[in-house]
Amino acid sequence: IRAQWKETMKLNESEPIFIYHGLVGPGRGIEEAVQALSATNCGGLVIMGYGMDSYKKTLEDLRRQTQKPERILFYEAVSGAELCTYLAAADIGVVLIYPISKSYYYAQPNKLFESIHAGNPVLASDLPEISRIVKTYGIGMLCDIKNPEDIQKKWEQLAENYAKDPFPKCLAEAKKTLNWDVEKRALVDALRTLRREREERR
Repeated sequence: IRAQWKETMKLNESEPIFIYHGLVGPGRGIEEAVQALSATNCGGLVIMGYGMDSYKKTLEDLRRQTQKPERILFYEAVSGAELCTYLAAADIGVVLIYPISKSYYYAQPNKLFESIHAGNPVLASDLPEISRIVKTYGIGMLCDIKNPEDIQKKWEQLAENYAKDPFPKCLAEAKKTLNWDVEKRALVDALRTLRREREERR
């Protein structure tokens, strides 16, 4: 997959692949990612997922305006079983959520955790819950989604440093904690507490 993407985007082996995956729609930082790539000329960008044809046309028009449009690749969504394999073919996850609503502002999107499990540091919006995960585990860089210059600066920095320490080590540690085997313990404990309280009331 990686070799195919590199060939299609005409990237050499040292140039990283950024990947956005999920719903291809507004408010998810895809346009900002295209603009950052165009401004910096660092690496390539895969946009993978389902979306409305009208919005995809908007992105295609934006792509054609870039200096090297071949560096932006649209790819259809893949099954959940295949997802991690495809993500691992890239190098850096794009989690540039735009706070268009409270739901987005406080989001902890699946793509954040999926990127972690694929071993990809993330370029992410500096929003409360996303920021908490990125800072706690040191698994990427945060940027001001409303500031194109800041996005471009962090894009360049990640393109240069994504494979260097501390990212690989931090991602490996984060995977040990941010997984269902750990999370389900809290759920099981909560359910046991509820059951015990119910029995005590009887």
